[in-house]
Amino acid sequence: MAFISPKGLILVTGANGYIGSTIVNVSLDQRIRCPRDDITGIQPKENKLLVDGFAREGFVTVAPDLFNGSPAQLDPNLNVTEFLNKHPPEVTDPIVKTAVAYLRDVLGIKKITASGYCFGGRYAVRVLNGEDAVDVGFTAHPSLLTTEEVKAVQRPLGLANAENDPAFPLQQQTETNNILGQLGHGFTASLYSGVEHGFAVRANLSDLEQKFAKEEAFSQAARFFKLWTQ
Repeated sequence: MAFISPKGLILVTGANGYIGSTIVNVSLDQRIRCPRDDITGIQPKENKLLVDGFAREGFVTVAPDLFNGSPAQLDPNLNVTEFLNKHPPEVTDPIVKTAVAYLRDVLGIKKITASGYCFGGRYAVRVLNGEDAVDVGFTAHPSLLTTEEVKAVQRPLGLANAENDPAFPLQQQTETNNILGQLGHGFTASLYSGVEHGFAVRANLSDLEQKFAKEEAFSQAARFFKLWTQ
């Protein structure tokens, strides 16, 4: 990820979003839409740089704003439960569906992939139910993901997991892998040591183990998408 500042632009298509900038040829047969990072939304630089990174891999990349311009603030007094209660699937699913429809109906994209991180990771899984025209999914350290949502997966799914993650602990990771293996739609799951929840977006790059995990998780996602969309 060579860019040090975001190079994309903001797009409004019924829901706010961010389009990544690419310096390579864009493949319109492959498409990634990132149902965003954590509860800080698309505004932080780290999140936009992640989108730009996928764009440089050859994907036209759109990141919908799952919080409609009102993400959680990095405040130690934040009531996380209250914030999340304002953004249940009934509120968030339509935003994701709007982004998918834009890719399919406006841009005419034939193959759509979805990546999600933290809060968004759950929705990168939810859109793999066979009803949302998403072909491949990838999630890193998802939060709030349920067993029922994993069982509903009907498309290939990749996962990048943290060794220390109370939001997606090792027991749940193992259970998820077992379910995906039984479903038989194709999956990959990598476990990264020495990192915690959020590492694939907000790693401490001065820590070599964290830096490796973040970069490897990104490469894992890009390779997985290219495998299942070729």
